Amino acid sequence: MRDVKSRLIVTFSSLLVSLLILLFVGFVLCSLTSCTPVDGPKKRTISESEITRFQQSFGVSLNAISNAIAKKTDVEVAAKNHIEKFYGFDEGKVIFKADRSADSPFRNTYDGVLSYLIGDNAAYPNDNGSVQPNWRKMNWKNAGIINDGNVAIAMGQSVFVNEGKEVKKQNYTMAFKKNEDGQLKLIAHKTSMPCDD
Repeated sequence: MRDVKSRLIVTFSSLLVSLLILLFVGFVLCSLTSCTPVDGPKKRTISESEITRFQQSFGVSLNAISNAIAKKTDVEVAAKNHIEKFYGFDEGKVIFKADRSADSPFRNTYDGVLSYLIGDNAAYPNDNGSVQPNWRKMNWKNAGIINDGNVAIAMGQSVFVNEGKEVKKQNYTMAFKKNEDGQLKLIAHKTSMPCDD
């Protein structure tokens, strides 16, 4: 009877030691991983109002480039500020399709977008710069917005008005992603001239 009791005590002690070891290992692993549930990347939903605010700010920034061209001051600085604020090159890949650029319409680099905006790049000799002096206003009309988590797509038409009240229309498709700081960045952008222009 004592042998059975001794064996039970030894078995119970072994189980208790094993349980304590498992708890310790679990505690260490939990500390290393911060015990966060693994359920994929956090979604940062993009609202339609965020997109319209982005577009308004985008237009103001294009006007800043236009004003710099008109005044012949800091054009490249204004264009670079625009790209850094609105495009996601610092986050990852960006795809861009330029209108009226038959030789190299697809621009997947920072320098390609910069050249499209202001020209003066030997790698894109036919670029004259899409931003023109004396733009005073840019209006947006979204035909539709699809938003799913931290990625959204807007399609529509923008209207540029210069100081002489001349109007230029441009169709667009814009794909946005919200970064970890909660800022929208363009990850895809396509512009094209309307068929009636």
